Amino acid sequence: MRKIFSIIVMALLAITLVACGGNNNDSQVLVVGLEADYPPFNWQENESNDYNYPITGQVNMYAAGYDVEMAKLIAEELGMELEIRMIGWESLIPSVRNDQIDLIIAGMTPTAVRREQIDFTDAYYTVENVVVALGDGPLANMESLDDLEGFKGIGQANTIYDDLVQFVTDNHGAERITPLDTVPAVANAVISDVADFTIVELPVALGLINSYPELKIVFEPETNVFELSDDDLILAIGVKKGREDFLNSVNAALATISDEQRTTLMAEANQRSN
Repeated sequence: MRKIFSIIVMALLAITLVACGGNNNDSQVLVVGLEADYPPFNWQENESNDYNYPITGQVNMYAAGYDVEMAKLIAEELGMELEIRMIGWESLIPSVRNDQIDLIIAGMTPTAVRREQIDFTDAYYTVENVVVALGDGPLANMESLDDLEGFKGIGQANTIYDDLVQFVTDNHGAERITPLDTVPAVANAVISDVADFTIVELPVALGLINSYPELKIVFEPETNVFELSDDDLILAIGVKKGREDFLNSVNAALATISDEQRTTLMAEANQRSN
């Protein structure tokens, strides 16, 4: 009898473990991973309101931002319950590969290196990169990337931002210094004169300026001066390789969200992240 009971317990435990996984094809829960530290795409708040969403496993912590709104809409279209997990940038791709989450919705660019590790959806946002520096500093009136010659640039580690700083170092005489783990840390490096400038996406720049009035967008190019590929000019949602049907379903859900709606969501996210 004890042996039979043990078998039953083990079976129930196995069922429980599968149900708790983030990548169960039969699950009715959509598990999304993001940093919750990257406004206006995603950030954390300490009180519940009508636009944020609870972060799983965190007491009195809620995620908000453009990525969260997209996650809500996708989950609704798929008829699934949404679960949001706060995961550090470096752990996002391993988390989706190890079945801990279903989707990465975190302002991620689908670079060639990342495409070797995971699949990506169609674009959920189109990128425009800008240079940010002190509003009263020597770069305040810059007119071209050549004006960055001799100035120190800093980006977020393991992101296209650091790649862009490397690009202006290689092609326009800037100096790349060691990147930092988060965008707020990068902003503080510029404010404290550790670095002279950073390069980020326009919505992120607007969020930084809201939080740090000392900063200013000093260069907003009208053309692809950074010589980026098509993939580098979009943000997409990460999915584990081998889940083609699921990927197609997420793309179909994305297709129901119009360009006008996306613009509105980003504008609201920027306003809320102030």
